[in-house]
Amino acid sequence: MVRLTDTSADNNDYPQISGDGSLVVYATRNNPTGSNDAGLRQLFGYDVGDGTTVQLTNISTDAGLGLAGVSHDGGRLAFESDADLTGEN
Repeated sequence: MVRLTDTSADNNDYPQISGDGSLVVYATRNNPTGSNDAGLRQLFGYDVGDGTTVQLTNISTDAGLGLAGVSHDGGRLAFESDADLTGEN
């Protein structure tokens, strides 16, 4: 068992594991990589092989964000958001 986060707040939601077990994706308002200073809900990915976490989204508003799924190899993910990510909403 490996602990993926080191936060005291319960702001980690929607965990998903890729089918091959190589990637864990989750949503959080925390700042596990140092790139989410605003504390907005973002998606982060934890690479099981090398133990690193990367920020996968950079949503600039406090929009709703949820995770729908991760592909088998962890190369693609689908998620829902209330944010206007493409400028066309």
